[in-house]
Amino acid sequence: MNATYSYNLKIGKKHKLALIAGYAIAIADKGEAYEISNVLNPSIDDFSEQFVSVLHPDGLTLGIKMMFGLGGR
Repeated sequence: MNATYSYNLKIGKKHKLALIAGYAIAIADKGEAYEISNVLNPSIDDFSEQFVSVLHPDGLTLGIKMMFGLGGR
């Protein structure tokens, strides 16, 4: 579960820069939320655990994105 806020800044006539902030709370344990399909080695290695934690962060979330407008308006 998370809550985010986005603030858009206009750059020129068509482009925008978005600043994003929020907070995320894990509902379930990350390790238990995924099914391991490898029958020979059913444990999660360190890389996989880090990858899952990047996909589903807990706590403060910060972001920035640039949107480019196309068209003739």
